[in-house]
Amino acid sequence: MKSKYYAYILVAVFICYAGYQYLYQGHKDISNATVDYMLKEKELKNSFETNQKEAAAIYANKVVKIEGRVLSVNNTTLTLDGVSVSLLKAYTKEQSKTFINTIQVIKGRCIGYDDLLEEVRIDQASIVLN
Repeated sequence: MKSKYYAYILVAVFICYAGYQYLYQGHKDISNATVDYMLKEKELKNSFETNQKEAAAIYANKVVKIEGRVLSVNNTTLTLDGVSVSLLKAYTKEQSKTFINTIQVIKGRCIGYDDLLEEVRIDQASIVLN
């Protein structure tokens, strides 16, 4: 009788452990990940504006490398025309000034389109040095 309860407890512990491992998986290292799509920032934004569902099916949670003109940099947020990028590395004001109005290549994970701000969102991003 006791062995039956031990078996139930063991199964319950195993299920809890498996559930925990599934829910709290480690983050994918985007900086070393293979790029799924390479495109200009306007192409990416136009895809979402034309057909948001189709673009989300293609680009969501994919590693993208985009090229575009930097409009602003604020610590860990970089803004291109219609694309908001969350950077992994923080930049000082002096460093940020060197990026403004320059064409940069950004590698990160596309997380979708923000309807309210009308911009594509990318996170875990870094500036690719040429």
